[in-house]
Amino acid sequence: MAVANAITKRTGAVAEDELSFPGRRFGSARAKGKHAMTDEDRTRWRRHFALLLLPHAPVLSSLMEAADKLVAAKGFLDGLSSEVEAEREQGLFVAALAIDYGLKMLEHFGLVDGPNPPMPASLSQAQQAVGNLLSYVCENIRLEQMVRSDADDDDTLGDDAASEKPKDDKQASEDALTFTVDKDTFTVSYRGKRLFLGNVREFWLLERLNRCPGNYLNTITLMEDVWNDIDAEKSTVQKTVSNLRKKLKKAGFEGVVIDGEQADHYALKLS
Repeated sequence: MAVANAITKRTGAVAEDELSFPGRRFGSARAKGKHAMTDEDRTRWRRHFALLLLPHAPVLSSLMEAADKLVAAKGFLDGLSSEVEAEREQGLFVAALAIDYGLKMLEHFGLVDGPNPPMPASLSQAQQAVGNLLSYVCENIRLEQMVRSDADDDDTLGDDAASEKPKDDKQASEDALTFTVDKDTFTVSYRGKRLFLGNVREFWLLERLNRCPGNYLNTITLMEDVWNDIDAEKSTVQKTVSNLRKKLKKAGFEGVVIDGEQADHYALKLS
């Protein structure tokens, strides 16, 4: 699909509310909109849409990450009014970041082509463009999920009898090597080891990082999704990461690393 069509035409295939993404607003647009956007606000949005594309980043997790970010932008934009000049300026700024981020991510995976469209000139255009882009990302998520589901069905076709058999030693060994985060029991498992973390920030931080292992997430995204508060102190995130590392090390989880080499970014790396 051409790039221009991705943000100027609604696909109608998937509505973002059909997928439960935890996108959140950057505060109340109504409360802040009548004031000019501060440098701090601009920095937060730039960090929110910081794009780190690894060469072998998984398509599905990258698309879901993009949808999460676009949901936050859409929620912010939908609360603005074109009748207030400061809100219009905020909307155009955020929309430009969101569209640039979304298109670069889609181009990276070969999901769009053609020339980039002009940026929105009005708040209403910005609101529609971001909404359309979000719908297009959600459509690709659904298609990717369908492809994976079909592949799984093909792998299991004709193996019903075999699947009912008890797992042999080899299968059990392979399962033990899989890194698992269990949200029902608040435990993590890897290479035969099991660690109960409980319903605490350390567990939910690890769960969030495990959605896209190997991909770096910035602290703003983690504040949104784990703390539900983008105003949380960066030191709070750092302390939680430190506590999590200590618990994993104490439990003997070798090969599980919370990597913080990228400034203000963290990634879960397994080996």
